[in-house]
Amino acid sequence: MFFGVEQWSNNKMNRVSYDLIAKVCEVAREAVTVTVFVYEARLGGLQYRRLVDQAASAGLIKKTDNMYRTTKKGEMYLSTYQELQKLLGEKQK
Repeated sequence: MFFGVEQWSNNKMNRVSYDLIAKVCEVAREAVTVTVFVYEARLGGLQYRRLVDQAASAGLIKKTDNMYRTTKKGEMYLSTYQELQKLLGEKQK
């Protein structure tokens, strides 16, 4: 488990999933509608539902009145994610 994000796919979360959770948190930094959220995060139906549910249940984002917003915990996730990218020498997205 990473910041409360549950694992899936044979009991392990791959790198792409961490990137997608970070994208979910990044898009929701400013309160956005569901439509804008799906468009900006570039997620399809099932992927959108799974990632949003996981991010919300982990307390990384919050949905109120059809708006998504990154929580303080989500901001911590993003900060840690970005630091790991720097540490590993990956380019910022």
